[in-house]
Amino acid sequence: MALALFKKPEKTISKESLAKTKTESFSASEIRSGLLVTASVVCLLALLFLAGKSQLFKDTYQVRILFDYISGLAKNAPVYFAGHEVGKVTDIRLHGKEEGQILVTATLPKDVRLRKDSQAFIDLLGFMGEKFLDLTPGSAQAPFLEANEFVEGTDPVALSELMKKGSENAEEIFPAAEWLARM
Repeated sequence: MALALFKKPEKTISKESLAKTKTESFSASEIRSGLLVTASVVCLLALLFLAGKSQLFKDTYQVRILFDYISGLAKNAPVYFAGHEVGKVTDIRLHGKEEGQILVTATLPKDVRLRKDSQAFIDLLGFMGEKFLDLTPGSAQAPFLEANEFVEGTDPVALSELMKKGSENAEEIFPAAEWLARM
């Protein structure tokens, strides 16, 4: 009898209560709230995606530049036109198997017009900064660059080449200094 006092009564589930839980549906306000949250998340993700691709809605065109050496220039590097940032590097690939040149493709706004004598340089932002592509406008007498034409890039000086020239110059200077010291 003592055991019967401490025993929990068993719950019985009637067929009606089971049928009621299966057929319960969400209210209209719950459905609207769920749709609002889902739409908000989709919009937020779309805005985040578009923020990284801010040039999607701008009128742009591509410029192709040939280099022999790009000194570590990377995809998505900024592109400057006459000192003002206007675009980015969208592709870097080898151009031709025999030529050994590197084709750099940059995306620029339509209002930035290059001329046939425009030049392209690779430079550093700051002393140890990232590499960027710098384009010159060219002369006013030169015609504008047509579609499918290349801009010839000016190769940056390789650090190893700079060190080699420096050591050659040092060898030339120091023997002259020794000769002057003997006099």
